[in-house]
Amino acid sequence: MRELISQFLLLMGNLAPAVIPLIAVYLGWKLSSLSERRKRSLEVLEKQFEAFRKLKEVLDNIPRGVTGEELAARMKTEPELLDSLKHRLVRLFGLRRELVPHLDQKIASLIDRQFFPLFRCETGSYQLRRDAIEAFAKCCEELVVEIESLKERLAALYRKRIK
Repeated sequence: MRELISQFLLLMGNLAPAVIPLIAVYLGWKLSSLSERRKRSLEVLEKQFEAFRKLKEVLDNIPRGVTGEELAARMKTEPELLDSLKHRLVRLFGLRRELVPHLDQKIASLIDRQFFPLFRCETGSYQLRRDAIEAFAKCCEELVVEIESLKERLAALYRKRIK
């Protein structure tokens, strides 16, 4: 038994110089892979933040602290508010196309399913349908709520990934 242990230790002594560099290479590769994955994850998050910033620039034009009904009433009494908002928010259609891989799915769905049908699109121009003012105001309210929710989710993701 003593001779078996002695031969095993001798074998380990002979193999160690060959095995240790292999283990070091594997650990280096694994750490590099983890670092690269984390770096890519942070890059994707940064692009999501950039998409959020662009959306926020457009949506900051919507008056805060008003409900959809109040906003609809203001739009009916202040046609310049309606014109200003509809012309500014048409930018969402362009952002929807530009930011496809990095745009939040809830906001993309809201733009596609609720906001886009409110407009008549002809030869590159977008006209708000006359009967859609209330729905437009409600959609504006939902967009504001959703962008604030997105801000919270992105901030939480950022804090989680930085740790």
